[in-house]
Amino acid sequence: MTTAQLQCPSVEGTSNGARESSRKTAMDQLATAIFEELHNAEAESTKILGDCSDIVLSTLRAGSSVLCARSSEDARLIIAKLRLLLELADDQINAVPYAKVGRHWLQLHTDASLMWTALELQLYTSGSEPASRTTWLKMLRRLDSAIIISGAIGAHRLDWCHECIQLAQSSLAKLSFGIQEAHSLQADPDIDEIVSGSPWSTRSVPRRSAHLDLAEYQTIADRGPILLPGAMLSSQSGPCPEWPAIHRWGSASYLLNAVGDGRWVPVEIGTSYDRPEWTQAIVPFRSFLQRAGYQIAVDPEQDILMTPITSEGPWYLAQYEFGRQFPQLERDFFLPDYVWSAPDMSANPDRPQSSTLPSPAVNIWFGPGDARVTTPAHTDPTFNCFAQVLGHKRVWLAAPACTPFMAPHRPDAGDGVLSVSEYMTNTSSVPVFQAKCSEDQMRTSFPDFHRYVFPEAMETVLAPGDLLLLPPGWWHAMQGIGKAPGCSVSMWF
Repeated sequence: MTTAQLQCPSVEGTSNGARESSRKTAMDQLATAIFEELHNAEAESTKILGDCSDIVLSTLRAGSSVLCARSSEDARLIIAKLRLLLELADDQINAVPYAKVGRHWLQLHTDASLMWTALELQLYTSGSEPASRTTWLKMLRRLDSAIIISGAIGAHRLDWCHECIQLAQSSLAKLSFGIQEAHSLQADPDIDEIVSGSPWSTRSVPRRSAHLDLAEYQTIADRGPILLPGAMLSSQSGPCPEWPAIHRWGSASYLLNAVGDGRWVPVEIGTSYDRPEWTQAIVPFRSFLQRAGYQIAVDPEQDILMTPITSEGPWYLAQYEFGRQFPQLERDFFLPDYVWSAPDMSANPDRPQSSTLPSPAVNIWFGPGDARVTTPAHTDPTFNCFAQVLGHKRVWLAAPACTPFMAPHRPDAGDGVLSVSEYMTNTSSVPVFQAKCSEDQMRTSFPDFHRYVFPEAMETVLAPGDLLLLPPGWWHAMQGIGKAPGCSVSMWF
């Protein structure tokens, strides 16, 4: 039988096409779309799933047929099998470094999570079985995990995940925990006191007008970092549109209302990713906001679903494609024109090899602003527009010419075991911002750094609305300061 001859079982025999509710219509449309995709032998994702095993694809196809037929008894049997398939995918993903995980296991993780949740949605929204608030929260955790862990890869999967999230949240809203926010952000830090007498630098970052002309930027972009104070605050026409996020994201109520209840996010736990106690976890978004400094109550029912965390370190939402999981928040910021430019790099032939991305890579950096989280000195191979949204961030910079004196981590050799150092060859072992020391102590502990880097290094503190333009290959370290939550957005291009 060809794909064209296959038909979702629920479509057959529909007498008048009427649906009991918009929710049922949405479920029917979702079921049909999933059925058609999984039964299309030419679909890329279907071919990829075949690399897992024949039984994987047959189980998912059976699930799509049950989804269309709305068979409660069969749905329970398929869910039991999907639970085992998801455990298999998790085991395979955790067995090797993420960069080496086979795409077929990521596809299985996405599809097993999605199918399991779609079948549960159908069971519990049909009214045949009651569902507790915890049940809806588990569905949302599973869907967010599919986006976070396996990227919701495959045609239409991300859209389907968002559709299922909306359906689950519409039921969860009837059992809502509530926001209960006492909104109060702390006063600005004493920036002059923080930067004066720094043992890490002697110079300030050059500043330009917030309306730096795009043509001029392209001619000077590769010469060094440029700070545009308040660039994202101006409502005037120019390369940098005003960002509503700067005014809106200080409210937990706004953020939670925008993304809905029961959501989860991936966090780094620890003061810096180069520390041995550093780890990662997927946590409730509400609990993350509280740990970041928002005055808001956590949801105990959601927290109890979280994998136990033994570390007491701060939580940091780092280098995360926030807009992909929460497209509702993308309306709150706009890419500056600089990210679409082609800077002239001929003036600096000795600069390290740079990379060009097919489109800007937009990532969020979100966490407490109390100097507990530090991004160690490291380099990136692309241009970067770095915007400060909330709070203040201390930034340290040094030119690519300083590389021989930055003591970057080196891969461990000889044992054949992939170590953390394998991933940090672009990261310095000099503890910029991490160690509290005097200039004399720095001279003793890191003599090359003090002699060659310290006189040339720069520092600044970014305030909400500031934009830092950074060329490829420049060393940079960052640290949140002050009492308020800190949030930044990087745009690599």
